Amino acid sequence: MGAMFDRMIRLLWLVSLLVLPSGCERKDAETTRDVIPRKKAGVIDLVFTYAWEKEEWVEAVTADFNRRAMKDGAGKIVRVTSLVRGSTDCLDELISGTTEAHLTSPVSSAFIERGNAEWRAKTGRDLIPSTESLLRSPIVIAMWQPMAEAIGWGRQPVGWAEIHGLVTDPQGWATRGVPVWGKFLFGHTNPRSSSSGQCSLFAEVYAAAGKRAGLTIADVERPEVASFVSDIEAAVLHTENSTGALAGKMFTKGASYVHAAVLYESMIVGTYASKDPSRVPIVAIYAKEGTFVGDHPVGIVDAKWVTAEHRDAARTYLDFLLAREQQEKLMAYGFRPARADVPLVAPLDAAHGVNPNEPQTTLEMPSVEVMDAMLKLWDKSRTR
Repeated sequence: MGAMFDRMIRLLWLVSLLVLPSGCERKDAETTRDVIPRKKAGVIDLVFTYAWEKEEWVEAVTADFNRRAMKDGAGKIVRVTSLVRGSTDCLDELISGTTEAHLTSPVSSAFIERGNAEWRAKTGRDLIPSTESLLRSPIVIAMWQPMAEAIGWGRQPVGWAEIHGLVTDPQGWATRGVPVWGKFLFGHTNPRSSSSGQCSLFAEVYAAAGKRAGLTIADVERPEVASFVSDIEAAVLHTENSTGALAGKMFTKGASYVHAAVLYESMIVGTYASKDPSRVPIVAIYAKEGTFVGDHPVGIVDAKWVTAEHRDAARTYLDFLLAREQQEKLMAYGFRPARADVPLVAPLDAAHGVNPNEPQTTLEMPSVEVMDAMLKLWDKSRTR
């Protein structure tokens, strides 16, 4: 396979769909969408900040919502201005007051927990008192199919144990019968700025600790856990700040860039848009030890600029987003609906590199204190 395999990979053309600016996931602070419409009689305006991963779907369904001129309980037309952000920015801008949004939706509940903890320290109450999931998107290990098959994908469950075995064996891929591939090359985003990078780090720690829930600071501080994480992180050649940038480089530069990377399931689905017959498929590995599922929580902000009228209008918009019609549209973008009564259909299938029956094991999001301990562990692993 060798050089031909790598040349085939380079033919992938969808970087234009996935490459995003580096930085804290994604932030479009100077786009025209940041211009809030002028107030109009009989209209209640809402500002919605959300994580960039779901941008295409949010923009499409929000435009539809605004076209329909839907009304709240008081008979006012609800008009929504949607602002795409990085997940960290969604909460940071609310806490600083630089963006007076009425609703927000980062990629994971972990960001809500962090934001609430910081807001409680300032005000004594939660910033986002309650949330609902807008959609679901598992965190997966994306790998070129021939390489995934070489470690057992398609025949048996695989995960972090196999990744660890590859990175710690000095013979690399030779142990799997393909010495031409050399050392195993791995990638994930910066866990201090990216949700997929955080989930990668947290999953590594869980795998090393042999747990699926109830992770403690003592677990993180165990020497064998630190060693396991350090081993894997030594193979991480690229820690982009944006998951989209990491994916785009993987898909266009090929196996010379990375052999596997931690991405969102939806990104793998997107690679199958190419009709090039020479294209080498990418598949999703749902780690047997467990993974996280991005729940894309959405909630109404509890701040001085959010009135009872805003909360009522926000409910109208949220009900629209969670209606079956909008939830069914998610799958065309590679996402899973939040609603359990919406069955998964193509392109969420094996023909697009994913398994709708996975993940079999999901991990519990740890406490903020344990998250901080894991991030400190990552800092140490990068300096060794």
